[in-house]
Amino acid sequence: LGPNVSSVQMLGNLLDSGMDVARMNFSHGSYDWFRLVVSNWRRAVAARPGCACALALDTKGPEIRTGKNVAGDVTYEAGSEVTVTVNDSFKNEGNAERIYLDYKDLPTTVAPGGLIYID
Repeated sequence: LGPNVSSVQMLGNLLDSGMDVARMNFSHGSYDWFRLVVSNWRRAVAARPGCACALALDTKGPEIRTGKNVAGDVTYEAGSEVTVTVNDSFKNEGNAERIYLDYKDLPTTVAPGGLIYID
């Protein structure tokens, strides 16, 4: 759901067309806006007895950033092994073998030898 599809009328039109899941991306918008849209969604569903529509909330996760890579662009092949560090002294010293990430909870979130998917 977005700004153009957030009124009771527009949500009702989608429900009448067969929408059975409404997705809200919490990476965009304010809590006040989301509160309004959820209220509108509830009103639109309530106006249609027997209507079954789920509300999916896509919550924002942590934004994890890499540090500077002094080796320039590096391409990693699937299955490559690389050392990942959250040590600030490596923030501007990344290379093909070592990547800095600014997510300080990484060591308690991923076990040594665990998989990290990079896109």
